[in-house]
Amino acid sequence: MEGMGDFFGQPFYESTPDRWFEYLRIVIDYGDQSNSTYARINSNLDHPSITFPVRGYNTFNICDTVPYRIQFYSSQKLFYDLGCTFRYSEESNDVTSKSIDFSICSNIPVQTGPTTYLINQSLFFKRLAQSIPDSDDVVQRKFISLDLRLFVASQPMKVFMDTYFSDNENGYQLWNCFHNGIGLFALKTSSVLDNLKLDQRSLDTLASGSYTRDLKFIKW
Repeated sequence: MEGMGDFFGQPFYESTPDRWFEYLRIVIDYGDQSNSTYARINSNLDHPSITFPVRGYNTFNICDTVPYRIQFYSSQKLFYDLGCTFRYSEESNDVTSKSIDFSICSNIPVQTGPTTYLINQSLFFKRLAQSIPDSDDVVQRKFISLDLRLFVASQPMKVFMDTYFSDNENGYQLWNCFHNGIGLFALKTSSVLDNLKLDQRSLDTLASGSYTRDLKFIKW
């Protein structure tokens, strides 16, 4: 099982696709077995189940009078993060297609069962504007499509975030899931609402709204 991570050297992976393991274990061996650093986590992590909007509804009407909402089901109180992949074309000397990724909300408060998250219009356009570099060479930009991706990470990530980013009156507390070392070992998966389109009201706001009007997006 291979993925992104920080390693001192090239990691060694051993995969057995026809077997299911209840736990996953990572071991960092420094040559002396007694001083190995290791961690173990439960491998049971389900994909987040997005129940609204339903599949096939591909209009992202972020500027509607009713806030755009995402509803998903969670069997556990884990770490949830909502991100956006935003695609657009940019015209300067020529026309190029570009894509950016940004976070809409990190560590969404969840409850066991259905959870509803309302996307704040101002926050969305502010995060978008912060992610697109301004340039005097740009003649115009045109929106293409966007994806909303709901990430979920396993319990170690939830504990880590709650420990380091909470208003804890007891002050700083070291949290660690490794033996003979310090680090975080967790699983991550995601579900995506892909190829969403902005409605006309949202395109108008993208072109002339206070956060994005200097980015030269057109209204069509």
